[in-house]
Amino acid sequence: MEPSGISDEEMATDRWENEGGEIPFKRAAIKFCIIQNWEKFMKKAAGLWIDHKRAVVVLLSGDAEEIKRIESDVRKSGNHSDSSVRADDLLQNEFTEHLNKYYDEVIVLLGKAETILIMGPGEAKGELKKRLEKSPLKGSEVEVETVDKLTENQIVSKVREYFVKSS
Repeated sequence: MEPSGISDEEMATDRWENEGGEIPFKRAAIKFCIIQNWEKFMKKAAGLWIDHKRAVVVLLSGDAEEIKRIESDVRKSGNHSDSSVRADDLLQNEFTEHLNKYYDEVIVLLGKAETILIMGPGEAKGELKKRLEKSPLKGSEVEVETVDKLTENQIVSKVREYFVKSS
């Protein structure tokens, strides 16, 4: 694949001076690499850390970075009577319904991400991945990674590192 708009003159070998020495290179090859990497990085990418209580979403597009946070109202109650299986079923259904709403809110925050990295310590990351497969983002490339609790700065750093490696 050849980059468009590069003249024969630009295909000629140039010289670049660096600390008194000359390093030969092909200007066209360098332009091609820059264009190719820029196109890859300009694709919208998202990374997030999630558990059942909160999510931190990092959106990347080129050099731009946006951080969004969402808190879950999900509370798995352990203080209920064991008087009936029906009560347990109702509590589980309520819990699942709250989680699905939470995951849908997270999916909205992801926007139109083409590549998504989901990180977290527990089940929430796998549950979100399943929910993504039923969403408008189902065609996105999704990677899941198990990690412990991270600070916001650590989350941003891991997301940037992941997408720099994958580009």
